[in-house]
Amino acid sequence: MEQYTIKEVADITGISSTTIRRYIKSGKITASLQKGRYGPEYKISRESISAAGLEKSSLVPVKKNGNNNGRSAEDLSALLKDFVPTALFQELSMKHEQLLVQYGMIRAGGQRLLEYKADSDVKEQMLKEKQMQFEMTLKKFLDEINFLKKHLRLAELEIEGKNTKIRELKDKMKVLELVSRNAVTTESIEKQFLEIYSKQQEIQRLSGIAKKVEQKAKKRMVQEKTETDH
Repeated sequence: MEQYTIKEVADITGISSTTIRRYIKSGKITASLQKGRYGPEYKISRESISAAGLEKSSLVPVKKNGNNNGRSAEDLSALLKDFVPTALFQELSMKHEQLLVQYGMIRAGGQRLLEYKADSDVKEQMLKEKQMQFEMTLKKFLDEINFLKKHLRLAELEIEGKNTKIRELKDKMKVLELVSRNAVTTESIEKQFLEIYSKQQEIQRLSGIAKKVEQKAKKRMVQEKTETDH
């Protein structure tokens, strides 16, 4: 499928390149960016030109070699040579050549400027897409950070609650230890008291037995003494 540059379409249709570029941006003409000699440039198909109603009878670039009267540059040169002095004609010819060179440079510079503009538009679009991707990625990361912060706060609250329960259990353990110690101490005192009481009872029993023995011994001594006296 044959395709044309903006300059070629301008030559074909007789419309300026600026207008063609404006038609592309507005969507009146369909074009695609392709790799060109100086970078990305718009290429327009024959069908796009026909669909926009800009097609002339022949899709061949128009060569503008003549002036408004239909005379060529060679005819004008010959005509001027007959009526203008040679020195002036040579000076005018030199000026004309200089103007042509300057015009060529300006035209080439303008073409490069348009190509740079097209490349800038492409890169600007790419930059916008990258910026959108960056913003989406940043939003995603911020959402994940907020999600993690929320769950981290919940985890901290849960840990704080468990620490509170642990402190309560420790306090209860201390109370139980004190109660246990008091119980052991009371039990020891009661045991010692029973042992002392038991020993006291044993001492009293032994003291009673000793008294009885002593009484019997005295009684026997009295009897023996009585018997000896008789």
